[in-house]
Amino acid sequence: MKENNPKEIQENETKTEVTRSSDTRYVVQRRKPSVFLSIILVLIGAVATAVIMLIFFGYKIIPSNEENNTQIEEQTPENKEEEKKEEEKVEVKEPDLNMDGEFVKSLYKKIPIQYFSPAIYSYYRTTEANMTGNQKMLFVLNNMRESNQYKKRSTDGIIDRLERIMDTSGENITEIQVFSVEDVENNFKSVFGRKQNIVKEDIETNMGYVYEYDKQDDCFYGHSYAGGGGYGYFYQNVIDSVEKSKDNKEIYIYDYYIKSTMGYGTKPVQIYTYSDNSNPIGEESDESLVVTYDNEKGKYIFNENIFNKYKNSGLVKFKHTFKLDDNGNYYWYCCESLHD
Repeated sequence: MKENNPKEIQENETKTEVTRSSDTRYVVQRRKPSVFLSIILVLIGAVATAVIMLIFFGYKIIPSNEENNTQIEEQTPENKEEEKKEEEKVEVKEPDLNMDGEFVKSLYKKIPIQYFSPAIYSYYRTTEANMTGNQKMLFVLNNMRESNQYKKRSTDGIIDRLERIMDTSGENITEIQVFSVEDVENNFKSVFGRKQNIVKEDIETNMGYVYEYDKQDDCFYGHSYAGGGGYGYFYQNVIDSVEKSKDNKEIYIYDYYIKSTMGYGTKPVQIYTYSDNSNPIGEESDESLVVTYDNEKGKYIFNENIFNKYKNSGLVKFKHTFKLDDNGNYYWYCCESLHD
C-alpha cells in the first residue's frame, strides 16, 4: 500500500476548497431604479416636507394673529364702547300720559316756542333743522332763566370783558346771572337730542336782555342792557291729548295754537292759527275781549271763551313728536299741523 504524502494531501484539500468555493459563488447584479419610481419618491418627499412646514409655521402664525387681533381691539376702545352700548339697550319704561302729570308737563316745556322764534306752529312740518343755532340757544337759555338755573355774581373783575355794560336805566350793571356751559349743554341736549351741540357766542333776545358768552370763564353772563325792542303779540298753546307708540319710544302731544297781534289800542285785533300770521281766522273788536293778565303765571293768556270760540271754528290741531334717545331722554323731534 502506498502511503499518502502529507504535502499532496494538503494540496488536494486546498483544491477541494477552491472547487467548492467556486461552486457556491453568487453573482449580485444591481439594477437602476425606473423613472416612474423616482418621480413617486420625489413627490412623497415634497408632500412630507410641505406637511412638516405647514404644521411648524401654522403653529407660529395662529398665536400671532391672535396677538394682532388683541392689539387692534385695544387700539379701538371707541368701537368696543359702541358695541357695549348697543348690547346694553335702554330700558323703556311705561310713560305716564296724564296731561296734568309732571312727565307730560316737562315734555311740553321742550316745544321751542317763544318770541322771535321761527314758525314752529306752521302749515308745514318743522324740526330743529328749521331753527338756527342762535334761536335754539335763545330758547334754552330763556327756559333756564325762567326756572332759575343760574348763579348770581357781581361784575367786579369782569366788567371790562362785557360788551354791553349799561342797564336799561343807563347805569353800569353791577350784578349778572351766570349760566355754566355744562348746564347749558345738558339742557340743550335734553330739548333737541344728544347729537346737538351748543353755540358759544352772544345770544341776543331783542327784549332788553342779552346772554354774553365769556371765553375766559367759559360761561354765559346774562344781564339787562339799554337796547332791544321789536313788536309784540299774544300767543298760547293748549294740550288736547297725549299718545305713545307701541314700543314707548315715541310720545305724541296734540295741541292747539292761537295768536293775536298786540294792537296797542288799535282795532280790530286779528286772530291767527299759525305763528307766521299766514292764515287769519277772525278778528275781535278789542284786546280786553281777547286776553287777560294771569297774576299766577305772570303773563297774558287768552280768555277761555275766545279760545273755545276759535277752537271750533278755525284753529288747527298740531302734533308734536318726542323721541327717546340712548340716554333715556325724550327730546322734541318735530311739529306738524293736522290741517285738512
